[in-house]
Amino acid sequence: MNHFFLPPSSAYRWLECPQSVNAPVVSGSSSPAAAWGTAVHESAAQCLEGGGAPLIGSAIPIEGFGDIPVDADFTDCVSAYVDYVKTQKGELLTEVQLDLSTIFPEMSGTADALLLDEDRLHIIDLKTGRGKRVEIGTVEKPNSQLALYGLGGLNLCKLIDHPIEQVTLTIVMPRIDKEMYAPSVSLSASELGVCGESYRKGAEVAASLQGPYRVGSWCRWCPREGDCPELLGFALVEPTTLPAALERIPILESWIAAARKEATELLLAGERIEGWKLIEGRAGNRKWEEEAVVLRTAKSTKISTKVMYTKKLISPTQLERTVAPEAWEHFKNLAVRSPPKPQLAPDADPRPAWGQPTVEFDKED
Repeated sequence: MNHFFLPPSSAYRWLECPQSVNAPVVSGSSSPAAAWGTAVHESAAQCLEGGGAPLIGSAIPIEGFGDIPVDADFTDCVSAYVDYVKTQKGELLTEVQLDLSTIFPEMSGTADALLLDEDRLHIIDLKTGRGKRVEIGTVEKPNSQLALYGLGGLNLCKLIDHPIEQVTLTIVMPRIDKEMYAPSVSLSASELGVCGESYRKGAEVAASLQGPYRVGSWCRWCPREGDCPELLGFALVEPTTLPAALERIPILESWIAAARKEATELLLAGERIEGWKLIEGRAGNRKWEEEAVVLRTAKSTKISTKVMYTKKLISPTQLERTVAPEAWEHFKNLAVRSPPKPQLAPDADPRPAWGQPTVEFDKED
């Protein structure tokens, strides 16, 4: 049993659904987005360790994916994280290997940044995704990955005889929200110890492979999502109220996509699924195979180059990333945004409610 069997990064899932670990490990399942994130992490660590910032136009080699190009989005992500870490107090360690064997044998993890400030330990994790915000949690139920890293940090501090009273956990998400991109939660060392005992018990249940299936938001990205029997049963139960139906939508949408992906991969591998087959999908949009040949053809047919090209202003975001800050000052008030539209969200969402009257439906007892 090792780190890859019960990784801290998916603790949010195996703590809730122990059967999620009973799935085949797909080798080479990393994605371009994950490779991009790895490159950002490497560059950010280098910056914090005294190295130079990545330059737009350069590239970061990542095994299996070749060179990851450095663009404005890349440097913005690195800068936001590095700038945040540099404002925090304490002695800084980067890419710290943490021993989590007190939770489960051979479990380990890597903290992006760890700061020691007298009796305070600060764990900072960089998330580079664009999608859903990763919640930091509460004192009673903190983000499990960060809390595990906090426990590993406490183990490290014990080895160097550095007593810790308080642990702060922070997730930096530069691509999610520039206003609220670094939520934090602080716990006492004893409060974190209580979490650790819960994680130990959860790890034992998951490792036994005898734990229950449980359906919830943690099902997204689960290796078993596409063929999970519990999710299938969940999908077949008809909700009796609108709130119950709304609560199911995100789980079912994710399950439907995973089931389609699972079926497609099986059929491509030559397996049969009763009543289903693969057909030829829609072809992609037309594009020029060789632009130089097109331009020569336009010239030979006496078609004006004005017909062949369009001119369009770059967006405000593109301009802000291109020009110096003092130049951008002349343009920033010329940009406008379309007004926000109402978006459906559960009551637990931390954002304030839309300021319009609503009709409230009865909830289930």
